Amino acid sequence: LNNGRLKLLLLAETPGAIDWITNGSFPNSIESVHIGLNDLGIAWNKKHMFECILDKRFRNACKVLAGNNIKFVFEGNLQIHSIYYAFVFYQCICSRCRG
Repeated sequence: LNNGRLKLLLLAETPGAIDWITNGSFPNSIESVHIGLNDLGIAWNKKHMFECILDKRFRNACKVLAGNNIKFVFEGNLQIHSIYYAFVFYQCICSRCRG
């Protein structure tokens, strides 16, 4: 895409972006993907943004990224007491993607 001169970092915040990742039709030059949970949670009508992590569509996208050795992170604006729960969910998702 860019002759290897630039790192391609993507921001995925919509259901369409998650579908695009799941379909695997992205270029090989992607360095990493940042998944924003706030907007995604609103679009999917979730009560809490971390419910996105439990959604099958989210998990499938993570599996595709992990399977293609593409680094990814997810985040959302949250209160301090929620950080522990985000970490626990993250550990669960990562173990499912690898196994």
